Amino acid sequence: MPRTPPRSLAALLAIASIALTTAGCADADPGATAPGPGIDAATAGLPETSTAPTPATTTGATGDAPAPAPRFGRTFRYGGGLAVTVAEPEPFRPSAWVQRQAGTPMRFEITVRNRTGDTWNPSQLHVRLLSAFTPATPIFDHDSQVLARPEERLADRGTVTFSVGFWVGDAEQLALELAPGFGYQPITVSLA
Repeated sequence: MPRTPPRSLAALLAIASIALTTAGCADADPGATAPGPGIDAATAGLPETSTAPTPATTTGATGDAPAPAPRFGRTFRYGGGLAVTVAEPEPFRPSAWVQRQAGTPMRFEITVRNRTGDTWNPSQLHVRLLSAFTPATPIFDHDSQVLARPEERLADRGTVTFSVGFWVGDAEQLALELAPGFGYQPITVSLA
């Protein structure tokens, strides 16, 4: 004789089944792509294409002029309020303890302005340099203030300036790839 589940368990399963069935029949917008209430797209494993901060556009009189291509010395703004400026590269002399590599040591000063309404965490900052389409070797020289990234979080309305360095093979062909953190689209800053 088959065993019957207790009435409370059977009632609970019936209610759960009805709730799941009616949840799919609610007034849902068939074109909506956002995750359900209380579910964060990042933790649900869903793509964040609709919420990722993307580069802002510079609007003209018609409102449709695209932002200029990122160049050294120009400020690049993300739609979420983060602004990044990479200054023109300049040669520098690394400290004596830095192991020499092929190429010229170059410093790139980066300024980040935070107007996002939240704290910016630089731990996810990604910076990479291509010189003549070849990855350049980074230089880490604490004595010369040439670092990988800032260590402190940047509060809203704050600004931080720091320098990164690379051994550059061809100073005439530079492309610096920068992504401020998870969810931000990378930009490639180049010579004018």
